[in-house]
Amino acid sequence: MLTCISDQPNIFMLSVVNGTIIAFLYDTFRTKRKTFKNLDIIVYFEDIAYWAMVTVAMFLLVYLINDGEIRGYIYFGNLLGASIYLGLFSKMVRRLLEILIQSAYNAVQTLWKYI
Repeated sequence: MLTCISDQPNIFMLSVVNGTIIAFLYDTFRTKRKTFKNLDIIVYFEDIAYWAMVTVAMFLLVYLINDGEIRGYIYFGNLLGASIYLGLFSKMVRRLLEILIQSAYNAVQTLWKYI
């Protein structure tokens, strides 16, 4: 477990990575919604699933890496990681996810046709 002052930069960098992962999950859900239109009830449960994943990611980061000590730089690192991801990589990743989702959908449709 990382607890020394000298470990704080490592914890901060893990927070940045965690924020990037959280933003990637957000893009995944956003791209899926854009590709496939869902009923409002499904969107509701997807939102709950997303926030449950974010909660678990934050809890694990704080509990396992920082012995449960909540520090401001952890939240700042998460915000920084999410901001960097959304600013630099989001558009490219969403386009790639759209292609992957559409390809998988087409493959299932083709397979279904032959069955």
